[in-house]
Amino acid sequence: PKVEIPKVEIPKVELPKLPTFTMPSMPSLPSIDLGSIEVPSSVSAASERGRAFVEDSMKAASQQAESLSKITGEVRFLRQDLPVEFLGFRPEPEPSTQKLEIRLFLALWVVLLALKGFAFVDCLRAPGAVFPSIGRQTKILWLVLTGLALLTGLVPNLTLSLFGIAGAVIALIYLFDIRPRIKSITGP
Repeated sequence: PKVEIPKVEIPKVELPKLPTFTMPSMPSLPSIDLGSIEVPSSVSAASERGRAFVEDSMKAASQQAESLSKITGEVRFLRQDLPVEFLGFRPEPEPSTQKLEIRLFLALWVVLLALKGFAFVDCLRAPGAVFPSIGRQTKILWLVLTGLALLTGLVPNLTLSLFGIAGAVIALIYLFDIRPRIKSITGP
């Protein structure tokens, strides 16, 4: 079924006429010949003093940068006015500090690798029947967990990653929670 929409006539309304405004005529401005203007000596002297101040400031800044580079050895700039450290980049450490960091990291890696390896080997040697009796999962689960922990310990770059830390936590849980319970049942 078709619905017919009735036609509605909208009456035409005439708006009142608004008064028009006219701008008064402006007299034309006289043209100025800039070549005929003389700059007072006080203005040109101030301009020269400003220019001299900027040049002196630039010389002083370059002298300070030179003296700073002599003191620190080397100053690296990304742009002339912004040092690299300002932009959030870490300056290269001193060689002695870098060697110390490497030695500490290697020591941490060796300690955590030994910890994870000991936990895995001890889990391998523990009897499987003891795990359910102490109320902790199965031996297979602990072998998988400590094995994965050991795998994360074999790669030095994973030592301080999320996986490396999780592996260390798993090894510590085994060594300080599961192992003492196993030893209490099986004996030393």
